[in-house]
Amino acid sequence: MNPKKSLSRRQFLVGVQAAAVTAVLASCAPQPTPAPAAAPKPAATDAAAPKPAATTAPAPKAKQIVRFTMFGHPNMVEQMVPLFNMKNPDVEVQFERSESQGYYEKLPAAIAGGGAWDVFRLGLDWGQQYGGKNALADITDLVKADTKYPASGYVDGLLDAWKVAEKQIGIPGWTNNFWLYYNKKLFDEAGIAYPTTKTTWDEYVEMTKKLTKRDGNTITQYGAAAIRSHNMARRPGALRSRAAGWMSGTPARPSGTMTI
Repeated sequence: MNPKKSLSRRQFLVGVQAAAVTAVLASCAPQPTPAPAAAPKPAATDAAAPKPAATTAPAPKAKQIVRFTMFGHPNMVEQMVPLFNMKNPDVEVQFERSESQGYYEKLPAAIAGGGAWDVFRLGLDWGQQYGGKNALADITDLVKADTKYPASGYVDGLLDAWKVAEKQIGIPGWTNNFWLYYNKKLFDEAGIAYPTTKTTWDEYVEMTKKLTKRDGNTITQYGAAAIRSHNMARRPGALRSRAAGWMSGTPARPSGTMTI
């Protein structure tokens, strides 16, 4: 502290005593007759109005980043993600394209290393496998709270297929229709009744066993086959040597019949 500007205890007490004496003398002195008070001046009419207190704008909410990857359907997701981000400004989906080759080797490595994506494509069999290992989040509450795409809007059974131990581990992005073609001629020759909507899987397996023919170790007639519908145009005779076949996709003649 500067010694020239410091105030000692003694100086402080002297100053206080002097102020007290001055106050006492002033109270004992004769009081002069007060002069008439001047009329108050009118308030200025052009005084500036008080300015409102400045307000601070709330800080913008940070975007929620969602990392997403999948394979297949080229250019579909690349168009969907920007549209989603535009309509949902509080969320930013960061999409990374993956190739089908090596995808199911790449994914478990990412999960094991703690660097997996937030959302990714899985086949149902892989979903059940990962769900059984508690590697997938339980999104039951999210599905229940979704009013835009409610659970009631899904085809019956689809959401249940993505449950493990009553936990909703995923939702279907799409689904295929499957239907059964069967060769009436081969059924008639074998004396087997045609399958119906009430035919069980066990009954179907028994049908295919009876319809399968062999010449030694060589199969000359298959009892069943699984053929994708887009192959039917290139292989119209695919079912001629097969008694029945499951098809997926969109049938070319859904309301008609098929000559084999």
